[in-house]
Amino acid sequence: MAITRTAMVDDDGSGTTGTIINNAWKTEFYNQIDGVLGTAPFLDGPWTPTDGSGAGLAFAVASGGYVKLGPLVFASAQIAWPVTANGASTFVTLPVVPVGYPGWTYPGGLITYTNYGSAITIMLDSAGLHFFTVAGGPVTNANMSGKEVRFLAIYRY
Repeated sequence: MAITRTAMVDDDGSGTTGTIINNAWKTEFYNQIDGVLGTAPFLDGPWTPTDGSGAGLAFAVASGGYVKLGPLVFASAQIAWPVTANGASTFVTLPVVPVGYPGWTYPGGLITYTNYGSAITIMLDSAGLHFFTVAGGPVTNANMSGKEVRFLAIYRY
């Protein structure tokens, strides 16, 4: 991307060059950098994870936060599943939708705590987060019935 250059001149009579024009050029330069990174290169805020499994579950606890920095998103959350017999695979929506994933990306995040009873992992696809056993089997909503998970997901959007 070309940057328009402005000639430096003694613009304020101080005997130095470019004090006013340089500030204008610097502002233009920063605006162009922001344009490359996106209109909001840094965002952060709260995030409420939701069930995307199709079961229409209302999580007993659903809180989180995220930071979007350039092309990366760091999302953390605490989720507690309600008591349910629903057999659909777990699926949690994300605060910023990932794009450009042709299929599964492993790992999609780091489980920091769970009372599931054995190790589980997160996998990320273009729609959100899915939970799997370490052996590779899907974790269902029924498996997570009354259980909790805390995690950090790191991905590109």
